[in-house]
Formats: sequence, C-alpha cells, structure tokens
Amino acid sequence: MEITIWILKGLITSLFGIVGINKLVFPKSKLLDKGMKGLVNLDERQIKGAGFLELLGAIGLVLPSILNIYPILSARFRLCA
Repeated sequence: MEITIWILKGLITSLFGIVGINKLVFPKSKLLDKGMKGLVNLDERQIKGAGFLELLGAIGLVLPSILNIYPILSARFRLCA
C-alpha cells in the first residue's frame, strides 16, 4: 500500500510541477494554444501566481515525507500500527 501511495504522490507531484512550470514560463497565448481554455478570463499576473502556487503544492506533497514533518501527511503514516 505504501508503494502505491508513493507512486500516486509522484504522479500528482509531477503533474502539478509540469503545469506550474508551464504557467510560469509560457505566455498566455501559448497556454491557450496548448488547450488551457480556463485561462481566458485571467491576466498574465494571475496565471503566473497560479503557476507559483501549483509549484508550492508539488513541493508540499513531498516535503513532509522528506523532512519527516507532520508524518500524518506522508506515506509513512499507517492507520493500523
């Protein structure tokens, strides 16, 4: 079960990281061409802010496990000890 959690955590972290980096690097027109149609009503600054928050989310998914902070948030936590 722990391996499954780590695999899912890695996939979600990769997704958040890739999308966050895309929003930070590419301009709005390029993101709209890539199919991110939900960004139509946002300006550049809001898109960059969302990208930054997505990167923080990716870091937040793995940092508790790496630093052993709040073990209840990490895959090391077991319901049946």
